[in-house]
Amino acid sequence: MKDLTIKLSLEERATKEALYQICKTAKFGLGGHFVVLLLVTFLLSGKVPVNIIASGFILHVVILSWRVYIVSRYKKNIHMITDMSSINHWLQLIKIGALMTGLAWGSVLFFLSDLPAEYHFFIFAVLVGLAAAGIVTLGVIFSIYGVFMLSTLGGNLIWMLLQDGLLYSIAALSTAILMFYYFLSARRFSQNFKQAFIEKETTKEYVIELKNEHAAFETLFEKSSDALLIIKDGKFVQCNE
Repeated sequence: MKDLTIKLSLEERATKEALYQICKTAKFGLGGHFVVLLLVTFLLSGKVPVNIIASGFILHVVILSWRVYIVSRYKKNIHMITDMSSINHWLQLIKIGALMTGLAWGSVLFFLSDLPAEYHFFIFAVLVGLAAAGIVTLGVIFSIYGVFMLSTLGGNLIWMLLQDGLLYSIAALSTAILMFYYFLSARRFSQNFKQAFIEKETTKEYVIELKNEHAAFETLFEKSSDALLIIKDGKFVQCNE
């Protein structure tokens, strides 16, 4: 099927390419989430009621499965995406998946309040790591990463603020600082990706235009019924037939 992306502006094509990059790296991001899910499940086994562990595990698996489905559908239908409306449609679907994943992780601590503090800070470290990794897998589109990061660390921040103790206050402050840092990092990452894509496409179009002009000149030069000469440094270097 013919790719009709030429109808899109450079900005729109950059967004489409960014979505493709997110889908391309999804196997690493989603696979990482699943590995972390298994690790957390193993760690909490025997310390948290089975129904809570099972519910959380099933919820995460359902969300990850839905995201895998959306990613596979996007990659399959990418050549049919020819306008900004269809791009926004897929962008919203992927954003919803990122939001659901973030909410699922961000709410974990609310179900683990009775555990010792070391478990809380382990989950805190897991969430911080997931948010950091998300810059690479989701950061090319800032809005998608933003909803994931805010829902993941935002829930963690709220829970920490509700707890008593200096360590929890420090953790809450650290979360706020990290959220701001991740915000700036993802924004820069997204801007750099878009700028690099636009520069690359602009250069590519310029080269194509030069080739077309060169071909047109050669055709005019060779097919002209008049005698044409190219003189360089006082010497004849080329003439038509």
